[in-house]
Amino acid sequence: PDAVGFSQPGGEFFTFVVGLPAGTIAQPTWQERLWDTIKDNGIVVLPIIVFVIMYLIWRKYGKDSKGRGTIITQYEPPKDLSPLYMGTLVDGKLDNRDLAAEIIYLATQGFLKIEHIETKILLWFKGKDYQLTKLKEFNSSIGGATKEIFSALFASNAEVKLSDFKRDTTFGKKIMEAKSGVFKDLKTQGYYKNNPSVIKVVFVVVAIFVGVFAVIISSSFGAIGVVSGIVTGLIILIFGLLMPARTKKGAEMREYILGLKLYLSVAEKDRLNFTDSPEKKPERFEMLLPYAIALGVEKQWAKQFEGIYNVQPNWYSGSNGQAFN
Repeated sequence: PDAVGFSQPGGEFFTFVVGLPAGTIAQPTWQERLWDTIKDNGIVVLPIIVFVIMYLIWRKYGKDSKGRGTIITQYEPPKDLSPLYMGTLVDGKLDNRDLAAEIIYLATQGFLKIEHIETKILLWFKGKDYQLTKLKEFNSSIGGATKEIFSALFASNAEVKLSDFKRDTTFGKKIMEAKSGVFKDLKTQGYYKNNPSVIKVVFVVVAIFVGVFAVIISSSFGAIGVVSGIVTGLIILIFGLLMPARTKKGAEMREYILGLKLYLSVAEKDRLNFTDSPEKKPERFEMLLPYAIALGVEKQWAKQFEGIYNVQPNWYSGSNGQAFN
């Protein structure tokens, strides 16, 4: 348009309109508009971007290899895995249930004895405790972490009470080292592609760093920046916990374990559908009890032996002659 001259008294407002022919200014592409949106609102969309990136990483590196794809009922425990390793492999985490199962496994294997004892609290109240007695030195190749747990239990004496460990400051440290050894052993035996402990630690550190960084930059982005950073950190943490991937061997072993769990937990009426199911004997109950504990189906397994298992095992004694329950 032609130049326009004008005069305006001071202190008054006016509107100035300029018209341009169509096409003088090119419209931005959708890619450019998307990029401008991300630049202007990056801190808000950061969790979405990180989620997509973490999902792609998980798809490529964190998914389990394919197993057989079917769960077949199994009647025997894994040959090369004790309850501690079996329980850890099946759900990808090592908890106190797995440790308890391993201690009972050591008892059924003749390495220690468990005694339920009563304790006095003040003058009128009674409590309960468990005494563990070492019967022989650990001489099995079932797993390096199991040996460490056994050594930690009897580091100070051949007879210990569970309550003693509450005052033992070194016991927890030894158990944590043993836990780390379980994942290392599973990786060495070919059940995991990478050491799950290392993978999880890396992602936990990254998640904490992101969360702390979000707090630091809060002065620039305000509360929205803090929330966005914390959510981003949580996304990284969750994917980090899911990232350890089982190999084909590990995936097939997990399917085998789930088949054993099916056998241990099935109701009596459904057992008729099983073929070649072993006969229920007290010895079989004891052998598979630690594995049932590790899989969280010990109550179902015990119910199957009501009226059949009524003996006191040689690895356990109850308080005041109480029968094994």
